[in-house]
Amino acid sequence: MKLSKISLSVAVALVAAVISVSAAFANETKINGKGTLVDVMCSADVKTQADADNHTRDCALMDACVKSGYGIVIDGKFHKFDAEGSKQAEAIFRSTTKKDHITATVEGAIQDDGSIHVMHLTAD
Repeated sequence: MKLSKISLSVAVALVAAVISVSAAFANETKINGKGTLVDVMCSADVKTQADADNHTRDCALMDACVKSGYGIVIDGKFHKFDAEGSKQAEAIFRSTTKKDHITATVEGAIQDDGSIHVMHLTAD
């Protein structure tokens, strides 16, 4: 069976894509950590773990804060979530009855810029 030039080109492109995706994930640092959820807009005001713990549910659900996305403070450092992580964090904020100290455990991969590609986020 002969491969046409187009089929061969498609096959080569697919192999190259798989290799580049594999290389991208090879540089990630896996994370499984517990921290405090904070929206991106308010993260600039978080200087200590206490600041993060005192961030309120009501603030995190304000329109501008929801639109900014979410992240997590682990060991005093803020890590922004990807779109999927922000979606999961918003669901946690909407479902909790806690006023503040809203914590979660994140499973994912820390990217080079410090953000987290979230695989799973669980409310604590």
